[in-house]
Amino acid sequence: MPTKTAGNAAPGRGWVLVLALAIGQLISWGTTFYTFPLVIDPMIAELGWARTTAYMAPAFGLIAQAICAPLAGFWMQRHGGRLSMTVGSLGVAVSILAWSAVGEPWQLMAAWVLMGVAQAFVLYEPAFTVVAQRKALDFRRSVGAITLLGGLAGTVFVPGTQLLVELLGWRQAVLCLAAINLAVPMILHALLVPSGNGGADSIEHAEAASADPPPTGLSPRIWLGLALWFTAGSAYLSGVTFHFVPLLAAEGIPPTTLAAIFAVVGPSQLLGRACLMALGSKATAFGAGLSTVSMLLVSSVMLWALPHSTPGLIAFGVVYGAGNGIMTIARGIAIAEVGGRARYAALTGILQTPAVLALALAPVIVSLLRDAGGADAAYAAFLTVTVLSVAGFAIALLPSRPLS
Repeated sequence: MPTKTAGNAAPGRGWVLVLALAIGQLISWGTTFYTFPLVIDPMIAELGWARTTAYMAPAFGLIAQAICAPLAGFWMQRHGGRLSMTVGSLGVAVSILAWSAVGEPWQLMAAWVLMGVAQAFVLYEPAFTVVAQRKALDFRRSVGAITLLGGLAGTVFVPGTQLLVELLGWRQAVLCLAAINLAVPMILHALLVPSGNGGADSIEHAEAASADPPPTGLSPRIWLGLALWFTAGSAYLSGVTFHFVPLLAAEGIPPTTLAAIFAVVGPSQLLGRACLMALGSKATAFGAGLSTVSMLLVSSVMLWALPHSTPGLIAFGVVYGAGNGIMTIARGIAIAEVGGRARYAALTGILQTPAVLALALAPVIVSLLRDAGGADAAYAAFLTVTVLSVAGFAIALLPSRPLS
């Protein structure tokens, strides 16, 4: 009889698990990073802090997440996701609760460090690990479904949080976000995420006996390629997220144009993920990876070389959004394909460290470049990291492609 630790599940129950993980991602992302910019203005107005001081908190959180990512990966490799994701959701809720009560900068930093530690156990990579350890699930379709719903986090929580801030004030709004984490993701993870690691050993034996077994160990070339690909891609995402609007506003681009650009990024992101999800098992690491690095490279060239007209910037939003949407799925597929699902947790935990550090440091580096060389230096930096991302993809996956 199948057991939870064997990694088998009825198809219907498997998709209940996928839906639970997707809802958890929607809330975990929506109640933290997406809502911080909505809370920061009333928070610093009340507390009298500098904006730069407040923005240090998410950076410290990302650094904490990067440090803890390998620990999360190795834990889930041995023990699975139920306990770690349940406690992680509790940790996110406690950190948001602490955020609602801050009165000094160090308290905000401490709350976000705790949040970063907790997020290492609950965001996309842990959710993908749970799927990888359930061999009855279609990994590609499941990851696509999780990211498809998770991609709506901003759509749901940005207007929702804004309304809460206006009605209740920022502290009570943040309290509501903590309560949502306690009421939904923590309960879903506790009740629906299976205990155990899904029989990772049996999955590894099955993969080894298959017609196309994964390598028994990743070569230094593949490690270097994946790390460069993921890290450079994260740097581009973070740099654009924090500097795109200030760069264009300094050029005199009107707010209506900026709003139009952001209006197309979200749907384009979802469209890219939906297309990849529709391919199901036909989606390969090579195809998904080539799509995302190509789109992101083209988008950086558009920013660097083309006039910043309204049609051109909207076209950038479409290309950038689709490439960014596919990137999350492509990473998961690549790790599972070249390293095997049995070792997915440990591999993704290690590769997350440099990628998350890039998320934290890229905005600071781009700021320094802007101060030294102006907007052109920032656009050149965006182009450089997308070229590095293409190089990493090629190093990791091109040599494994057949020549004929």
